[in-house]
Amino acid sequence: MLPMVKELSANTTAAINYLNQNKSRPVSDLYHQYLKKNAETARQLSSMISSLVDYEKSMNEIQRLRSNLGVSGN
Repeated sequence: MLPMVKELSANTTAAINYLNQNKSRPVSDLYHQYLKKNAETARQLSSMISSLVDYEKSMNEIQRLRSNLGVSGN
């Protein structure tokens, strides 16, 4: 997960740097496509992280319930 977050960060930084260096020029369609894909990737990564957090919460609850029932997890 960390490599994906680092890559997304690098892409976002590159997009900001491009915009800062090209303030007087109109932004190209290619740049808009780049930003849209970067935003889509950020949403997907956010969703993936949220799903992992939900999964961990569910597994912790299952483990708690197992303990209360005296059921072995193996």
